[in-house]
Amino acid sequence: MKLGRQSKKLIVVALVALVYFIYNKFNESEIVSDNNTEVAYNYDELVYTKHALCRMDCREVRKDEIRQILELGKINNNKSDAGDRPCPTLAYEGVSNDGQHLRIIIANCSNVSKVVTAIDLDNEYNCYCD
Repeated sequence: MKLGRQSKKLIVVALVALVYFIYNKFNESEIVSDNNTEVAYNYDELVYTKHALCRMDCREVRKDEIRQILELGKINNNKSDAGDRPCPTLAYEGVSNDGQHLRIIIANCSNVSKVVTAIDLDNEYNCYCD
């Protein structure tokens, strides 16, 4: 079967549109805002990973401080990764009520938001977490 010139053009256009659609679907950046202050997700229920709980304990970061940074902090686009697998990650930064300058990493999975780690940006701690 021989395809005409119009059919070939239509196939090429359809393939380009398909590639464009797939590329945009997997590279959406719904976690970042232009002004770096918009909270992109609702964190009603957080799941804390074993690693996060260990780091929080070592660095003296409480769950209420995590919530405070998620509500009032800013997203650091340079430390966030929309392409992280299995879930995109967001890096929130802010200062807690007790003066800690914190970065909280959240993995936004389809049905759950996980606290991955908590980092005190001003102090170095010797944490031994698995």
